Amino acid sequence: MSLFHFGADKWPGIAKLIETKQATGLTSAGMVMGTPLFIAPEQAAGQPERISPRTDLYSLGVILYCMLAGRPPFQEETAALLVAKHALAPAPAMLSVEPGVSPAIARLVDQCLAK
Repeated sequence: MSLFHFGADKWPGIAKLIETKQATGLTSAGMVMGTPLFIAPEQAAGQPERISPRTDLYSLGVILYCMLAGRPPFQEETAALLVAKHALAPAPAMLSVEPGVSPAIARLVDQCLAK
């Protein structure tokens, strides 16, 4: 079974994936877990070995993008297409969507969303 641990033991990052030995049939190794709107590329690609504090920064970038642009960086009809965009497509530059944002803040958001 795979669970996300929201602890700070040795600062593994908020989205640290933990493998447990107890199998419940609810999840399996390599299964993609996360909210499609905020999922980081390594989570979207099913690469738990790449999950790190950087994963949290990507999701923070999505939150900031939503707050500043009034919409998420990616919008798709289905969760599968949305997850694929997070895994493969570059996010639109913050200033191209919301030119009134401070250039310094826009750079911060763009850096968080860099793949």
